[in-house]
Amino acid sequence: MCMKKFTSLIVGLGLLGLTACGFHLPNETSLAEAMPEINVLGDYHNKFFKMVIQRLQISGVKTHAQDKGYIPDNPDIPTLRIPNPSVSIPLVAVSSTASALEYDIIVKAATSLSIPNHRTIVMRNSITRSTTEKSGRALASSVERNVVIDETLEALADQVIMRLGYMGKMSDPDEKAPRPTDLLRDETDPSANVDIVEADESNLTLLEAIEAQNAKEAEKGKKVTLDEMNNGHDILNRSYELPKIVPEPVNSAPESLSEENL
Repeated sequence: MCMKKFTSLIVGLGLLGLTACGFHLPNETSLAEAMPEINVLGDYHNKFFKMVIQRLQISGVKTHAQDKGYIPDNPDIPTLRIPNPSVSIPLVAVSSTASALEYDIIVKAATSLSIPNHRTIVMRNSITRSTTEKSGRALASSVERNVVIDETLEALADQVIMRLGYMGKMSDPDEKAPRPTDLLRDETDPSANVDIVEADESNLTLLEAIEAQNAKEAEKGKKVTLDEMNNGHDILNRSYELPKIVPEPVNSAPESLSEENL
């Protein structure tokens, strides 16, 4: 068991070191190049929030993160929202002598990436681990449970960074895989799709494809001035010529209210 943990630790440190050195596969853009800056919102005191921030900084991404009330100063860069992950520990099995209990530790995380002028990308991940609690070892089981939860949070943080890294270029442009521009197409409404013509679409990152789509939509859209939008302009500023008619009241009071007239 110790050997497995030691091996996992060595492999994790090796991957972390390669990431810190800016290592990435051939023809693949590193996370720092695809996303140089990012706003991060969430609970600064939460472990998972700190893990994601640490991995972003190691990858070379400039992070703007504060506490819950932080408002991004630059809305033109992507914003990553990190809610606190949920942890549930249901009982799944009991031994025949009731001396051992088996629990599942289910950790779920749902982060969202907001890209300017584009719909929010939601990234949901969950990991399930099993632990056994024996009678007379409640303290040891509690410590083991906390260790498992921390390891699971680290794995989920790695998955978040991995999915953010998908914003970069694909590792093999010759492979038959969806291009970033293909991911922006809406099959339910083909009329809403905007063709993005580039010299090499396979060399676009997803963020670059989104920016190109926004540029094409801006070119295709019709420009309307504020004066044209004021549809009441002609009515309010029109001079009306009414017919010259002397109004005649239906009922009029007498000229004098003396007793003779009454």
